[in-house]
Amino acid sequence: EVFKSMVEDNGGLCITTQNPESVMDRYHLESTDILLLSEDEDCSQCVHPKNLYDMKLHIGGYFSENPDGAVIFDGIEMLLEQHSWDVVKKFIGEVTSNAFREDTKLIITVKPGTVDEDIMTQLNQMISNPYTQMVSESLTSPIRRNALKYLTNLGPSSFSDILRELDIKDAPKLSFHLKKLVNDKMLEKDEKKRYSLTNRGKSVSEFLTMMERETVGNVQNNVILISTSTKTP
Repeated sequence: EVFKSMVEDNGGLCITTQNPESVMDRYHLESTDILLLSEDEDCSQCVHPKNLYDMKLHIGGYFSENPDGAVIFDGIEMLLEQHSWDVVKKFIGEVTSNAFREDTKLIITVKPGTVDEDIMTQLNQMISNPYTQMVSESLTSPIRRNALKYLTNLGPSSFSDILRELDIKDAPKLSFHLKKLVNDKMLEKDEKKRYSLTNRGKSVSEFLTMMERETVGNVQNNVILISTSTKTP
């Protein structure tokens, strides 16, 4: 019912373990694409629970083409029958981060009592705060942190400027990291192909600066520099 209210105007994608025709008839989801999560190899409207890559393509493609739509995934229990929790956890982390980046809606359903309590706790933590997860991933790279700080100080800059100022010899490496920041909606490119901070990027940069200041203020420095005269005792 929650999903139905989200897709009345814009349509949606439903991946489910239930019969697609029954789901469509019961909830009147005529404008929704429905895929059956099934091990049937001959089913054209099915996605195999072992094929997480295919599922990510379906979900990611829908997010890209339908920013105002919604996706519901009804099949965590079946995934856990085919994969370890670590594998399923990575899959969920990727699709939730994708949903956050694209500003689209994602619903993941779990039947009460069918999933281990510890897994449910971790699942709740992942779903409740994908923003923290995404920001943490972005800030793990010193190149991405330095790019944010550079653009905070100097404003919109070209790829060549950033490459030169950060003293990076490997252009493809910088391109990879800037693309990550653009995908995470922390950077944007204008018509002149200059990079600049988005509002999200500004918030993250301010947080990063605050953390660095607190670290400098709270960490005891065991290295001392003393300027002396040329004559030594």
